[in-house]
Amino acid sequence: MGQSIWAWGCALFLALTIGGHAVAQKAGDPFAATSEPGRLGPGAPTANITEDARQRIERVLNQPLKETLDFTEQPLRDVATILSQTYDIPILFDTNALDAVAASPDVEVSVQIANVTLRSALDLMLKNAGAEELTYMIDDEVLLITTQEETASRLETRVYRVDDLPGVIPPPPTGGRVSWADFHILIDAIQRGVEPRSWRENGTGNGDISSMEPGILIIRQTARIHEQVEQILAELRRVRVAIDADAAKRRSALADRPVTKGIHITDAVATNTEEDRELIRDLIKKSVDWEPTGDLSEEDIFFEVVPNRIFVRHLPRVVQQVEGVTAAMQLVSPFICGGVGGGGYGGVAPSVNKPGLAEPVKPSEDSGKRNRGGGMF
Repeated sequence: MGQSIWAWGCALFLALTIGGHAVAQKAGDPFAATSEPGRLGPGAPTANITEDARQRIERVLNQPLKETLDFTEQPLRDVATILSQTYDIPILFDTNALDAVAASPDVEVSVQIANVTLRSALDLMLKNAGAEELTYMIDDEVLLITTQEETASRLETRVYRVDDLPGVIPPPPTGGRVSWADFHILIDAIQRGVEPRSWRENGTGNGDISSMEPGILIIRQTARIHEQVEQILAELRRVRVAIDADAAKRRSALADRPVTKGIHITDAVATNTEEDRELIRDLIKKSVDWEPTGDLSEEDIFFEVVPNRIFVRHLPRVVQQVEGVTAAMQLVSPFICGGVGGGGYGGVAPSVNKPGLAEPVKPSEDSGKRNRGGGMF
């Protein structure tokens, strides 16, 4: 009996749960699940829809034409319909703006063009229509055909990251954060090179540029001017990459050329005999990549030890290895700064005649008066 009641209870609970779910969907419960494709539920990122649509239209405008545009005395309205269907972007006319300049979507268009982007084709098509006052812009997720005057009156604020343009924005001379003044080179280049008459700074326009830390520009301008700003920033980045590549080639070329270096040996190391000098020479050569490689030959390099100097000629990286080995072997004197009136050096130096052993190095009487030993020649 108990099992029967328990089974009926489970069945009733399941029925109520399923029924309640169905009623919720029929009643339009905003929190009810849905499998309808493309439907947005509560909390969907609707703020990003407009920006996503803009970016999609921008990508389409920058793509090459899918086919040759070939129209003869075709109404602009019909051409816009064909382009909208071919490239899957909504195209509308700003009738109020067109009426203000006595323009019409029914103006006839004659154009034959290929092997260009859709953006360039639209520009040329509107010019060939004899409608110099017509242009287009992206507005409310559509490509809007409007007038030059209308686009000039609509300013958009966009944010640009420019901290990847070294040399264009010099670092602060004393360190710390980047200030507005550090952007003046880039800002001046934009205001002089992109429609100079459209900037408030030049006294003839409404466009404006401000900066924020770190490496951010906030530009308020028309959509068409923003396109030009993006183009000049892209060109600056392309040139910057080319400059860096050339600099890397020069560094690589210098790395393959031998250089000569002199290293001062500490007085505590005895190198008065040829046997001592030969021992030092052998130890260091075995500790670095001494054997010449590539186009380098034995005639291009040398290693000489004199009583108080080591002279080495090799590739820069090998010379650096020699410097590191001489320092590790304590063949050069470290310069240790003391307090006021102090100074000198101390420590241990290896016995050249008995590698692996060390003996104390006693500072001389005038060690506090002058810097002896260490350093590079």
